[in-house]
Amino acid sequence: MTSVGKQYEQLAADYLCNCGYTILNLNYRTRFGEVDIIAQKDNCIIFVEVKYRANTKYGNPCEAVNYYKQKKLIATAQLYLCSGDDRQCRFDIIEITGGTIRHLINAFSEV
Repeated sequence: MTSVGKQYEQLAADYLCNCGYTILNLNYRTRFGEVDIIAQKDNCIIFVEVKYRANTKYGNPCEAVNYYKQKKLIATAQLYLCSGDDRQCRFDIIEITGGTIRHLINAFSEV
């Protein structure tokens, strides 16, 4: 992870905290992949992918979370939930373009 990536993930974590979320894990890694942020709000576990782009010349940052990335995130989330956690969960994307943060709630479901 580059220091730039960590900087934007921390910005996203701070944003979530300011919106009432509790951060449970940053950069949760398994053999299947990594989830940038695992948070909780209202008894729901939220798996968050953070994407940054300086501009939208090559598309919005969320477009980088394609089918294959979604599958990896879901597999990683399933391992996290194997600990017996029976709370609801969802997958969000936080995209940062320049200095603008956009939070896509429930951005995708199991594929």
